[in-house]
Amino acid sequence: MLPGSPELTAATDALRDRLGDRRPRVMLTLGSGLGDLADAVTDRLEIPFADVGLPDTTVPGHAGRFVSGTLAGVEVLVQQGRVHLYEGLGVDRVVAAVRAAAGVGVGTYVATNAAGGIVDTLNPGDLMVINDHINGSGQNALTGIVPPHFLDKSDAAWKRYRALPTPADERKLADEAQGHGIDRLDVGAVPVGAVAHAFDRGLGGAQQFGDL
Repeated sequence: MLPGSPELTAATDALRDRLGDRRPRVMLTLGSGLGDLADAVTDRLEIPFADVGLPDTTVPGHAGRFVSGTLAGVEVLVQQGRVHLYEGLGVDRVVAAVRAAAGVGVGTYVATNAAGGIVDTLNPGDLMVINDHINGSGQNALTGIVPPHFLDKSDAAWKRYRALPTPADERKLADEAQGHGIDRLDVGAVPVGAVAHAFDRGLGGAQQFGDL
């Protein structure tokens, strides 16, 4: 689902049609273990990803739908669950929901996810604001037929690291972290954050630590 492709255009148009007169200001992606927050949305409209031609998730706990409505007084489009590179999808499909949301006028993107902490100051259940990342995936979420393919992310609100680590990965990265300021690992936040930044959307993120 490359930028400007008929497939992505159709998905964006279908999402716009389903939203009708609704104009969500913020897209909130709920990562692993955080999907229940969507239950707090009022005046809700549920839109399964598959109903608008977006990739469906295969991961338990990821509902695979948008929930449009109001949360804490803000008009939101909640992405209840996301798709990931490790599900065998190309990066263009992983970020398609963010591109579609930008296409219907959402102005701010907020990502959440579960993460693994690799420094001893963190505890399970801690929350952390994301403010930087290292993209270790080897994939560029901006690949496609519409620029920008690369952009200056020095002023992006946040950026992150890589995929589910083994214990050996965690030990190695914990050693590396001492010199590079790395303090957690996550799976899904990097590509979607890059795309939101490319669309010049407001960007924020928070993580909850599930292991250390």
